[in-house]
Amino acid sequence: MDGGKEIVVEKSWREKVERKLGGKGKKVEKRSEEEEEEEEEEEEEEEEEEEEDEDEEDEDEEEDEDEEDEDEDEDEDEEDEDEDEDDEDEDEDEDEDEEEEEEEEEEEEEEEEEEEEEEEVEEEEEEEVEEEEEEEEEEEEEEEEEEEEEEEEEEEEEEEEEEEEEEDEDEDEEEEEEEEEEEEEEEEEEEEEEEEEEEEEEEEEEEEEEEEEEEEEEEEEEEEEEEEEEEEEEEEEVEEEEVEEEEEEEEEEEEEEEEEEEEEEEEEEEEEEEEEEEEEEEEEEEEEDEDEDEDEDEDEEEEEEEEEEEEEEEEEEEEEEEEEEEEEEEEEEEEEEEEEEEEEEEEEEEEEEEEEEEGARMS
Repeated sequence: MDGGKEIVVEKSWREKVERKLGGKGKKVEKRSEEEEEEEEEEEEEEEEEEEEDEDEEDEDEEEDEDEEDEDEDEDEDEEDEDEDEDDEDEDEDEDEDEEEEEEEEEEEEEEEEEEEEEEEVEEEEEEEVEEEEEEEEEEEEEEEEEEEEEEEEEEEEEEEEEEEEEEDEDEDEEEEEEEEEEEEEEEEEEEEEEEEEEEEEEEEEEEEEEEEEEEEEEEEEEEEEEEEEEEEEEEEEVEEEEVEEEEEEEEEEEEEEEEEEEEEEEEEEEEEEEEEEEEEEEEEEEEEDEDEDEDEDEDEEEEEEEEEEEEEEEEEEEEEEEEEEEEEEEEEEEEEEEEEEEEEEEEEEEEEEEEEEEGARMS
């Protein structure tokens, strides 16, 4: 019942209002429509503002992502450069190790050759000593035979002649002993001279090896200094790049979107220029390495030429020694022939004396 009364009251109230207002009801409806339109426009403006905010957020996110990608690319480039540098250092270390191994092998070969030459010289000296001993034995045998013959002849002669001949023999023996002693002294002096010459040659070789080692150490120090200079240059370049990057970031924050795009293009151009500069530096380093290799080849050729000259000098010295030995042998043979001739003359004189004595006895 109460609900029906309320509906009737509302209807009556509305009717009264409409009667009082008359034409004003239409104005109220128009106002409400205008308000609705204004609200809709405000809502549309809010939606547009929200969309603009969303677009700005999307653009900011894209810019952040682009910056992150650029940073990642730069980090990757730096890592690649570090890896390339490490590879180059490893290659240089391997080349240096190989050069040291080759030098050690060459030194070992030189030592072996020197040992072989020393052994050959010792063998030749032993052979010479054996030949001299054999010659002395032959001389002693010949002397013994001659003494036996002289003893037989002396037994046939008279006691006086035997005494004289014995005295002569003693004198001859003393002279021969003196000659042998002189020959032995000369041989000892020659051996001492040869030993001194060998010692001088060894000292010269040691001095040459020390000079070569000093030169190698100087070359290694120069290479290390060059590597340190290159590392310092690379560090300076990295610092300059970092300073440039910081300045570019500050400019990017201050400028508008259009300026940011232009800066990105400029950064790309700068990166290309830096890459070109790095390529030029790498080419220069390669040229320097090639020049160093050429210098090393020239040094090796000079060393080989010096070694060949030394070998030729040693061969000439050996030939001179052989010629001296041959001359000494010829002189010894001539002395032996002269001694034989003197002995024959003495025998002829003794025979003549015996014949004269026999002729005197017969008369």
